[in-house]
Amino acid sequence: MVNINKKKILGLSLAITMSLGSLGSPVFATEIATLSADGNTKKVAEKNEPQIIKLSIEDAYKKMDKGLDMELIKIRTLQDQGISNKYSESVDKFKKTKAFYKDNNIMAVVDSTAENVMKAKEKFAESVFKDNEEARIKKLHRDVFEKYFKLQNMEYSYKVATDNLALAKQTFKNTKLKFQVGSVSKMAVMSAEKGVNSALNNLEKIKIGLSQAKMSLNLTLGLPLDTVVILTSNLTEKDTLNDIEIDFKKEYEKSLKENLGIKEAKHLCNISEINFHNYEAYPIYSGSYLQAKAQFLSSKLNMKTSPQRLYMSLKYKYDNFINGQNSLKRAKEDSKNASEMARLVQLQYKEGMTTIDKVNETNLNSYMAHIKYGEALLNLKLAKEDWFLSIGKGIEPATI
Repeated sequence: MVNINKKKILGLSLAITMSLGSLGSPVFATEIATLSADGNTKKVAEKNEPQIIKLSIEDAYKKMDKGLDMELIKIRTLQDQGISNKYSESVDKFKKTKAFYKDNNIMAVVDSTAENVMKAKEKFAESVFKDNEEARIKKLHRDVFEKYFKLQNMEYSYKVATDNLALAKQTFKNTKLKFQVGSVSKMAVMSAEKGVNSALNNLEKIKIGLSQAKMSLNLTLGLPLDTVVILTSNLTEKDTLNDIEIDFKKEYEKSLKENLGIKEAKHLCNISEINFHNYEAYPIYSGSYLQAKAQFLSSKLNMKTSPQRLYMSLKYKYDNFINGQNSLKRAKEDSKNASEMARLVQLQYKEGMTTIDKVNETNLNSYMAHIKYGEALLNLKLAKEDWFLSIGKGIEPATI
């Protein structure tokens, strides 16, 4: 009989319980113990600590290239290739059929409308195949870019909220001291405590947002959800409030020639026109004729208005970028003023020249002003990225 120490049994029981409790978790591993023949326990796995990595935005793009989303883009590219090849096979089949008829003196003709449609589809698919893949990759870059700098903004907001809580606690402490010497009322102490609770609520909300932002970036980059990512590309004014010469008219005219949405609208109009020609001999009140005509007119109208829609889209992104610079300047000034007002009110409160409610109000205003400054900086960063991604081919692939 093997003698088994009761303490070892207890240790084994706890280890098994912890192990079972962690089953299904995508990010945490637990230490597991087994019982050897001599009654001793031994470790077979150590608890995995969260991975810590440093990432610049360029590093994030490299991680993205090996992630799940990039695999999906490759699949979509494969699908496009398959569709394009089917068009080519159909065109080749038409050629072989016509050659067969001719070589064997068969009095038959192929469907010229179907042949011309396939030729048009083949030509369009070949012309946008590579551009579609590029657009999808650029769109994924945009997603990584946003999640990367949103996380950095949440880290900034967390620091602001932490500082705000520390200030509220210090104010609460000072107010209690004032109450003890009889210079303020009990109501002032209660108001100061209310300020602490408000700051704590704000911090807890920020913590939730920060946690979600971390996991969102990790998921996109194919990292374990608990990975600690240290961001090394900074969200600063330097790369947003710079002098950029933009010739909107020139960029719009370039986009008219290259934008995939414009090309797709022209292509669809061409296809519907070819189909409509097949029904021109039909009675003008027949259902087939009217349906083909309606389809042609609809696609023609879509093609006609597509430059205007492109103009509106580009103009919105351009204005958002330009106005974002002014918004950031104002937010920066507001945050400075709010900080100074909070400092002055604190001094007044120390000398008994104002109330705790005024202190809470100015502290909250300062907190919100700093949060809005961070948001303005992030919004400008994203607006700049959106503008430069939207010109030219754009980031929306064409349907082939």
